[in-house]
Amino acid sequence: MDEYGQALQDLVSAAQEIGYPKEFGLALAQYVRGPKTMQRMAEYLRRCRPHSFEEAADEAVTLVSERSRWIEEERSEEAQAAFTAFMNRPRAEDEVVDWTDDSWHEVTEAEFYGDPEEMDAFAQGEDDGAAEDAGPYNCDFDDSIPW
Repeated sequence: MDEYGQALQDLVSAAQEIGYPKEFGLALAQYVRGPKTMQRMAEYLRRCRPHSFEEAADEAVTLVSERSRWIEEERSEEAQAAFTAFMNRPRAEDEVVDWTDDSWHEVTEAEFYGDPEEMDAFAQGEDDGAAEDAGPYNCDFDDSIPW
């Protein structure tokens, strides 16, 4: 018998041991779904011997919500680990970001509208100096602040 079948049988027998019908044990098993959660529910039934169906059902809801929260935490940790690995990956020399260079956001009219001649001149470094006066988007950082 596989792990799921054994956990299902254990939960149904635990429910029957304390006087609940087999169908209630099957309903609990169907609700909690996972074999480890079924084993925890069977342990609860044997240890605490709830006096009503509501107490047992409440514990099943608690176990499922704990499992859901744990799954969400695991997914979050995996996503965070993947993001951290991406950010800490080795980079080639040309991938190094110069955070003091704020020219990355400066867009000339030629780039915006797509004038091929102007774009070629800009790419070759023959711009008219418009990139130096970028207006309100040109951020001057105070170098006296110790970052």
